[in-house]
Amino acid sequence: TATCVELEGYNDECSETWKVVLNKAIEMKVNAIIDRGGLLVGVSPRDAVKYLFSKGITHVTFFEDGWRIADSNGRELPKAESPVPEADTMVIYDEARTRGSDMKLKRDAVALLTIDSRTTKDDFMQAVGRLRQFARRQKVIVAYLPSLQLPSGNTTDIARVLRFVVNNSVQAIDSGLIPWCDSATRHGAILGGIPNSLEPCPLALDVLYAAPCVPETPNDRFHRQKNDLLAPNSPIVSQHFFAEIEHRVTRMVQGCLLYTSDAADEEDSVDLGGRRIIKKKKKNSNRSLSMKLT
Repeated sequence: TATCVELEGYNDECSETWKVVLNKAIEMKVNAIIDRGGLLVGVSPRDAVKYLFSKGITHVTFFEDGWRIADSNGRELPKAESPVPEADTMVIYDEARTRGSDMKLKRDAVALLTIDSRTTKDDFMQAVGRLRQFARRQKVIVAYLPSLQLPSGNTTDIARVLRFVVNNSVQAIDSGLIPWCDSATRHGAILGGIPNSLEPCPLALDVLYAAPCVPETPNDRFHRQKNDLLAPNSPIVSQHFFAEIEHRVTRMVQGCLLYTSDAADEEDSVDLGGRRIIKKKKKNSNRSLSMKLT
């Protein structure tokens, strides 16, 4: 189950966003804080723990040089040595620990998950994945600042959040397609020995960090560079190369493959669409090798 909450009590003049997040976590009596949005950046883990203790929380699991469990009486031990299980504490997943960190939370645990304007689908799925029993009894409450502009519509808040993170993913992928087009077209030109195909490397800061004056789609960028680099008498190898680039750009723009939680967790054992890659074992490889050696 997933719901949403806007973090009230925050304004542009208040720099202590972390207190707003911790207060909301205490108010909603959650078992974990999953700070995917990086809203706890303004406070050290120990100071966050001290603040929770001042508000009545008795045990907290946090990360600082390893996972540690502290109590309000001043005792602190590494998680592996603590007599208190993490399920009986409030667990703080800082931004860096919102992927790949596993904790044995209660089966009916509730987590406060923060997002920000950069959160993508992969980020969101990874953060939700800290709740290993989410598909059963565990719940997540998605928290965001009032300044976050969610897509409008007559749908539920969580549906708007999901549309927001997917849109961020698409924009992130699209932003990578234009540099890909640049590299691919330059490579095709160099491969065919086209004159002036080597692009000078700009070192001036105003050039490196300048925003594009006119927004360009990957298709527009490709065709513009193709017209600049590919002459009618270009070698056949370059023509074939550019044709393949055009095919791929069109296909990628029409439908982007987004990483799933499995894809991020399993790395190279799934493909870009999240489909698991099953590698067939070569049973006879060792036998053939031993035969050759003998």
